[in-house]
Amino acid sequence: MKKSLFITAISLATMSLGLITTSCKTDGLEEKSIGELDREWNSDLPSGYRPKTVGNIRFVYKSNGKLDVIRINGKEYDLSGKTITVENATSKSEYKLTFNASNYITKIQYTYNETDAAEDFNEKGEGTIKLSYNFDDQLEKVTSSYSAEGKDEGENFSFNSESEIEYTYTTTHLRRVKATRKSNDSWGGEQETDRATTNVSFDFDDDTDYLNHYEQWTPNLILYTMFNDPQEIFGALAYLGVFGHATSQLPEKIIVEVSGTSSSDGDYNDNDSYRCSYDKNSYGAIRVADGITYTYTTDEDEYEVKPFVDSETRAAQPTKAPLFNFFVHRGNK
Repeated sequence: MKKSLFITAISLATMSLGLITTSCKTDGLEEKSIGELDREWNSDLPSGYRPKTVGNIRFVYKSNGKLDVIRINGKEYDLSGKTITVENATSKSEYKLTFNASNYITKIQYTYNETDAAEDFNEKGEGTIKLSYNFDDQLEKVTSSYSAEGKDEGENFSFNSESEIEYTYTTTHLRRVKATRKSNDSWGGEQETDRATTNVSFDFDDDTDYLNHYEQWTPNLILYTMFNDPQEIFGALAYLGVFGHATSQLPEKIIVEVSGTSSSDGDYNDNDSYRCSYDKNSYGAIRVADGITYTYTTDEDEYEVKPFVDSETRAAQPTKAPLFNFFVHRGNK
């Protein structure tokens, strides 16, 4: 039997930057303020200051300031609606987004279809993710469920999964993330269950150089606290702020501890830590985080660029992703 696999279906990655200004109604991704840096802390910010690129992600805006498309490695995502479609050679996923009055995503309903003739595998499933935010517009809880049916090596299967992510803050600093999941897989007359807990903690340097003035999301925060790929479409949306504000103090190190039990493989543990690093521009916005470069719609050559963390401490890229993921399907290994 192929082992059940939790994967990031699109790389949505687990977190977002607090760039959105509040409106009295919600237009979702059609809202003009999507991606705009909050200028309250510094009135000298240039007009229209918002992300242009983050790594291999390119944000394109209309002349009226609204987000038009996102381009990632040659793929273009039209964001005029509230549904996002992601396709590859063997699978297709569709994500329907619901927004609150602050234009934060509060619900994602998704379908997943995969047909892989070479692996004699097919899966059809649907899931729901619900997100809530605290009074500081930060993620507070994420709950999800997913169920699917299909065939694997000629045998029918049914698969169900439930998970929950809880975020704990000290003032507005992110202190702890706890993610739990359970899954049941019935295949060929066999039953497989899996239970896992992921605990994420942080080391902080209280130096003011680590202040996250615009509460932006960084690649490591997206990957290890939202559990999404920071260079795919939902990681891209995180940089635009539609998942609320990130921690106000940037972490120096992220510690990930995973424990669980599987009816097929028994108990397991996996622990690792990841160093973080950052450079800022003259306005305090992130210029480089975890080795990924940010640019903004205003020509940054007009402004002084100054590093605030020694480049020699730049974070090494992770050798593996956490076992927990924001989107889940049974998959095949």
